[in-house]
Amino acid sequence: MSWAAAYPTISDDPEQLERLKKQFARLLLNDPDNPFKAGLALFQPDTGKAMYVADFWPKDPVVLAECRALLDEHGTLAFLPDKARVAREVYVLASNEQKPTAERLQSYRLYADMMGFIEPKTNINNGVINNNQGAKVMVIKDHGNAENWEKKAIDHQRKLQADAMADIEQR
Repeated sequence: MSWAAAYPTISDDPEQLERLKKQFARLLLNDPDNPFKAGLALFQPDTGKAMYVADFWPKDPVVLAECRALLDEHGTLAFLPDKARVAREVYVLASNEQKPTAERLQSYRLYADMMGFIEPKTNINNGVINNNQGAKVMVIKDHGNAENWEKKAIDHQRKLQADAMADIEQR
């Protein structure tokens, strides 16, 4: 008795087979590390076909050519998840009661930060506003024209020198 199993027949029609491989390529680009997920999306509920295509189709010339064509046409960013999808996955992690509390709280924190529930802290220090977002703004007072500024600076320096001399004389 042999335990060997025949591979499942995907399609006898070459045109349909090529269409299926191109659909698989598009699904594979959404999650390149999980070809079974792409196969299952294409052939659900037939896990046998999904396992077969997960094993053999990622290296298939038609699939590879379609992946290259899609990447050239749309770019790599087109196949990454958007903010809403990432937020949904983070929320699923946060609400999973089987995860440790610390992991769930970290996931909730990340979710709240992604969705804008947490306001960035803003510090104002010596006229520099830092909102912890990397952008810094320096507030500079307008001192008028260059001549007025120079006169004010000279007067200020004289006052500083006089104050310093007065402190020295008092000692």
